[in-house]
Amino acid sequence: MELELFGVNRSFRYQTIKKQLIRALEQSGVDYTLSDIGDIDKFIEIGLDSVPAIRVDHEQLFSMDPENAHKSVESVYTYIVNKKMHSLLVPVDFSACAENALNYAVALAPHLGLKLDILHVYHPVVDPHNAVILDSDLGTTMRTRLEELGQSYRGDADKNTFDRPVTTRFEIGFPLQVIEDVSKEDSVSLIVMGTLGATNMVDQVLGSNSSSAANKSRKPIILIPPDVTFTPPKHIVAAFSDELVNSEAIHRLFEFNKPFGAHIDFVHVQGDNPQQFSEIRNKLMRRIFADGTPSFSFDVHEIAKSERNIAVSIQSYADKHKPDLLVVTSKRRGLINKLFHASVSRHICLNPNGPILVLHDD
Repeated sequence: MELELFGVNRSFRYQTIKKQLIRALEQSGVDYTLSDIGDIDKFIEIGLDSVPAIRVDHEQLFSMDPENAHKSVESVYTYIVNKKMHSLLVPVDFSACAENALNYAVALAPHLGLKLDILHVYHPVVDPHNAVILDSDLGTTMRTRLEELGQSYRGDADKNTFDRPVTTRFEIGFPLQVIEDVSKEDSVSLIVMGTLGATNMVDQVLGSNSSSAANKSRKPIILIPPDVTFTPPKHIVAAFSDELVNSEAIHRLFEFNKPFGAHIDFVHVQGDNPQQFSEIRNKLMRRIFADGTPSFSFDVHEIAKSERNIAVSIQSYADKHKPDLLVVTSKRRGLINKLFHASVSRHICLNPNGPILVLHDD
């Protein structure tokens, strides 16, 4: 994001606004460049009535009130949060597990430059005989509870601080369908979900049903088990196969890792063809070095396939090496279905030892 600050650089009011703006931008975690513009000809060219002023991405212009720098910068900050920032979507059902996932997302979002979008889907109970909602007050209660939850994460009312970039969204409908629809929005970059919500949300979303949101949504999903807290990842285990190497999923992994520079341990489960690993490893290396020397360290391993299934092999490796994040790739008939189909595999994702990042192969 490109910001321009117009005015007299050495003035006290200009510097006050600049400091407030930098504080707000750094709190949001958004990537930005800030240019100081003191050329009077430039003021005239864009039609400034007064300075200081701020322009965002050569589109939106804001006049600053030097007498109230915080309020002026807050208007710019609100615009950036609502119009420019992509979001990290967190579906919640107000369970302890959902709250834990939300805390994880709150800590993760600034690293990725994402605002937090907290979603609650209310599914009203309807009398089948006369199509009347049986508990109409519950929806109002849940909406209020959601807004209170969002406000608790935005920050305090101190006039010298800026609210954290947190929005809330209350929707009515079937949770699976709503999550799927919302996740398709361009502004949503990532989804974070608790694995054992009170409504068994992930059990439904990531079940063996091929119409589940995990298969339909093309956005990355991070599954957070109970009691797991966020720490910037230093060690990532990525299960790789053709789904990862031959798709955009690998670029999403690299983008996710940019703020952290974590060591990536690429793990391939041994197949029936002895030449397969050599071929896929060469493809992987070409992808890793496509843009030059990578900014992270990595290893590439092949591991033996468990007698049970691929998922057990991957989980056993992760249990032994204890990465900060396990990465798997989703394909309708690929690894994600193997991970979530059998009872043992289902247990892996519903009760993992650490966070799991699910990427998609399109």
